[in-house]
Amino acid sequence: MKIQQTRNTMSTTYLDAMKIRQLVFVQGQGISKSLEIDQDETRCLYFVLYSDSDKPLATCRMLPNSDNNEVILQRMAVLPDYRGQHLGRLLLDHVLSFCA
Repeated sequence: MKIQQTRNTMSTTYLDAMKIRQLVFVQGQGISKSLEIDQDETRCLYFVLYSDSDKPLATCRMLPNSDNNEVILQRMAVLPDYRGQHLGRLLLDHVLSFCA
């Protein structure tokens, strides 16, 4: 497993995060795409957890406040077929270490 991060909304990592969010939130939970993709997209740092074969499995985004001294973790999602394997915990442990 590996975890990649990006702020670039044109990057492959960001697009992988969006695919996961589309499947989990828009298709899976019926969240409107207009709510899922919001005005904070360009302000966030995106994290994606990949399998050993480079398949994106989980994601979350980190939204900093205006002073960049606090963050909010948002849009945490694990693909349905990969839940129960502690991938969310692995991703969040990485994000928390990054924040420290």
